[in-house]
Amino acid sequence: MPSAEGTAWALRLLDRQGAIAMGLFSDLNKKLTENLYAHGSYLSDPSADLPRRVEETVDLLMPFVKPEARETVKLQILGIVHEHIFDEE
Repeated sequence: MPSAEGTAWALRLLDRQGAIAMGLFSDLNKKLTENLYAHGSYLSDPSADLPRRVEETVDLLMPFVKPEARETVKLQILGIVHEHIFDEE
């Protein structure tokens, strides 16, 4: 059976390692959050890096779409354009 002193030492070591791990996870979480705020629009908004005129053109089509489906259709069209855009550079 381990001594009380050995058990206390092992618990302090585990506590210290847990604190180090939590610090690493905290740093990682902070960096991921900053990255998401900086670049997240590209993940959630297909028009984020498209020229403004593309979104304006898609907006012109919306009167032809049922009101309840407009947002979904707009996002789908912008997503398709984003995926297949011709880069003139």
